[in-house]
Amino acid sequence: MVKNINMRIVLVLVSSAFLFSCGKSNMCESEGMAYVMSQKYVKNNLKSPSSAKFPHSPTSSNYIGSCTHVVTGSFEASNSFGAMMRSTYKVTMKYNEQNKTWSGSDLTID
Repeated sequence: MVKNINMRIVLVLVSSAFLFSCGKSNMCESEGMAYVMSQKYVKNNLKSPSSAKFPHSPTSSNYIGSCTHVVTGSFEASNSFGAMMRSTYKVTMKYNEQNKTWSGSDLTID
């Protein structure tokens, strides 16, 4: 229990430091944030989003210009039968500097 709480505190501190270190100019080109936001986008497209587990880093994250990234990664999640399955995904993530929001498109899951 204490270990779990300590881990959450460390995660919050690291996440906060990461977010505050990304200024307006850095957010657009941040491959790390593109990966984090790609996880949220993928989760929103799963049948069992709460079961999804992602590794700490993507397979690849490529900045292609105009605040756009192509992120490839893997995850484990429950399928329709409740079995955990490993899958890979590829998604295009775009950061909108005016709204300060991320959006995803062209998601493929294998």
